[in-house]
Amino acid sequence: MDTEAVWTRIGQDGFNGKLAGNLAMPRMIYRGNDAYLVFWRGYAVYHLEGDRLRACAAILVDKNENDEDQAYMWRDLNGDGQVQGTNIGPTR
Repeated sequence: MDTEAVWTRIGQDGFNGKLAGNLAMPRMIYRGNDAYLVFWRGYAVYHLEGDRLRACAAILVDKNENDEDQAYMWRDLNGDGQVQGTNIGPTR
């Protein structure tokens, strides 16, 4: 992996500004042959696929019908790395 590469769509850009908190202190973790980019500060997980990172999970915040912040868990169920309503569920 080229450590000098610039990764696009990492952070708020890939989540339409709804990512809970900012991402900081990145770390790579490994599970078997899979590598994931995670953050000690922030709520997103990216899966390394070849030379690309695909968003696979995050905690998002949006306004509910009472204009209050509501947190949601997002998982990339269909493998496209895009936030879609069918992949979002409440955190409680």
